Amino acid sequence: GPDGNLYTADQGGTELNEVTTDAYTSSETNTTQFYQFPSWSQDGSKIAYVRIRGTTNAITDMAIFTASPDGSGSQEIFESSWDFPLYLYWSPDGQSLTFLVMSPTSNDLSLMMVPSAGGDLLRLGKGTPLYWDWSPDNHSIALHNGGDVLESAGDGLSLITLGEEVIRVPLPIVPTLFKAPAWSPDGEELLLAVKTIDEKNALILADSGGELLNVLAVTEGSAAFAWSGDGKHIAYMDKKEAFGNYQYGAINVIEKENPTEAIQAGSAVVAFFWSPDGKKVAYFEPPLLAGELGDQENTDARTFRLSVLDVDTRKTHDLAEFVPTPSFADNLALFDQMQRSMTLWSPDSNKIVISALDADGNPQIMVVDASGNLDPRVIASGTVAYWSWK
Repeated sequence: GPDGNLYTADQGGTELNEVTTDAYTSSETNTTQFYQFPSWSQDGSKIAYVRIRGTTNAITDMAIFTASPDGSGSQEIFESSWDFPLYLYWSPDGQSLTFLVMSPTSNDLSLMMVPSAGGDLLRLGKGTPLYWDWSPDNHSIALHNGGDVLESAGDGLSLITLGEEVIRVPLPIVPTLFKAPAWSPDGEELLLAVKTIDEKNALILADSGGELLNVLAVTEGSAAFAWSGDGKHIAYMDKKEAFGNYQYGAINVIEKENPTEAIQAGSAVVAFFWSPDGKKVAYFEPPLLAGELGDQENTDARTFRLSVLDVDTRKTHDLAEFVPTPSFADNLALFDQMQRSMTLWSPDSNKIVISALDADGNPQIMVVDASGNLDPRVIASGTVAYWSWK
């Protein structure tokens, strides 16, 4: 919320729950406390979030909590005045929480894991940047060190096996520009972007041990990709262009078993998200980048357009144009990793939640009907929102 507290609501905005109530900013003591980075567990029974304390000039400490969607059962599972958590990602079974921490003196990132009920903290990796994906069986993590620039020191791909021992095995392949690996829904295969033997950049299908199974597409720029929920299709972007914090390109949707024929949508897509049923892809595109604002003097250049591609019919339709809140805009710029841990889609694949600024610059949460038959509805004031997985 705009007050720094966290809330949950139903899709109509009528059932509002306060997850936290004690965010504040005091001009007398020059101190502040607020909450950020909410993350839903896969079964929808828990939310993890970060409490941030500090002054107007500096952060003094940060802590991770878990709680039920109504705010009950709040439990602190991590606290530090030194390592600051930036991003939270639940294990599929909800038993563990992985997260990034940054040391403010060195800007180094570490991948940490802690039981969701609290307990011993494990460091799984270190580097800048770090991106990862949980296997559906909870036993492995595919980790990517690097991905923002080519051939940085320490870049590489590895598989982390979790059990009585934590074993990290480097993969003997050279990654190219991309962020998070992607496990298939059945956990048998991995999507990766790598250098091929003939030095081409390619999106590949690998087995669960990282061995090459198939080259799906050759790319030129940074790649972003994700599986459909049923594992039949793969959506990917070859991000050849950049604008500010965004890299963009067209969306390509291919069948895993027949990757040579692609369905294409958009031309300046900065982010996309599969619907849970695997039938639709929501994508965000600034009309400015698509060259569509030249004669629209009154249109805000920060405007994004939300559209949906129907994979079965191969048709697209536009749903809304809006100015994203700064937090939502940041999420879109980092969607490659964010889509592994959060969704904007309702579980029934009928609605999408977005975070927008109104005409006066006030942040609001809106629900958009994926059919396009209903106007977007404002359900609450807020800076950013995610739908529960279930």
